[in-house]
Amino acid sequence: MSLSCDAFSHGFRGVAQLVEHRSPKPRVAGPSPVSPAKTKEPGFAQVLLFYGAARSPSVMMSVMPRYFTTVFFDWGGVIARDPGDDFLHELLLKIGARPEQILEIMQTLMPRFMCGQITEAEYWQGLRDMYGLRIYDTISREFQAWKGLKADAAILKLVDDIRASGIQVALLTNMIEPTYNVVEQAGYFHHFDCIIASCKVGFAKPDTAVYERALTMTHASANESVLVDDKQKNLDPAREMGLATILAKDTEQIVREMRALLTTATSRS
Repeated sequence: MSLSCDAFSHGFRGVAQLVEHRSPKPRVAGPSPVSPAKTKEPGFAQVLLFYGAARSPSVMMSVMPRYFTTVFFDWGGVIARDPGDDFLHELLLKIGARPEQILEIMQTLMPRFMCGQITEAEYWQGLRDMYGLRIYDTISREFQAWKGLKADAAILKLVDDIRASGIQVALLTNMIEPTYNVVEQAGYFHHFDCIIASCKVGFAKPDTAVYERALTMTHASANESVLVDDKQKNLDPAREMGLATILAKDTEQIVREMRALLTTATSRS
């Protein structure tokens, strides 16, 4: 796996001559309302990519040829290989929720928690009040047991290589605040130019509002952006908006297909 990443890093040498380096300080989402995405001014880092550079069905592009200036990565299932869905399900089972209750919770309380509309304390209290579940005092520690709190080293290197070439890299993720805090404290956010987390912006994928916010915060245009996500339902609205998309399946595939997107640009530099 490391060989694929090293080869990818070398492949960026030519691309680096075409782009400008971006500030290392990540921008984090604030409470400002969604506004239309801005188009880059001439001279901003641009990389010419062709549809023929990626011949995988998991790579979807709506226009060819095109320039890409920004790459958005999801966290769970992409940067961290565990998407977290099973973990949340198992945690609810552990505190006594029945399958039908879990389904309802994931459609009601969890989306509000995910979008920062209720606090963690309000989420647990809601489980007590609505379902009579017994929530023990140390339950918050359970979130720290999620395997998805640790990034995949190969994918993180991929992120660093893309960013070092001058292409803007952002994290676009559905994340509850306890997870957000742990990932932030671990220092992972420093690998990105911008952080767009659902618990901070108030919207979650696949709501188009979160993609609009992401484009606004990064000053990117949809047809110059790529989204890497492990859920097709999150990629579909992004592709309809004009973003190129990569459906993440495993580490090697993510590295290979992102490298393929940039091979043509490198060879023409």
